[in-house]
Amino acid sequence: MVKYPTGIVIDLKSPQGNVFYLIGLANRLIRELGLSAEEITEFKQEQASATTYQTHLTLLHKWFGIVFVGE
Repeated sequence: MVKYPTGIVIDLKSPQGNVFYLIGLANRLIRELGLSAEEITEFKQEQASATTYQTHLTLLHKWFGIVFVGE
């Protein structure tokens, strides 16, 4: 279940598919959506343990409902 559905769709073949862009997007969404300090800590812990590109994608889908196309 998605915690904060955003309706964002990202084409992984575009520059937005870059993992550094995705990390920045997640940080922006945290601020814009007003996550609590506890949720931010939980997200950051999960983000720190994401060691692969696919794990980052899964995390962003789980938290923000981001849909990825062009895989």
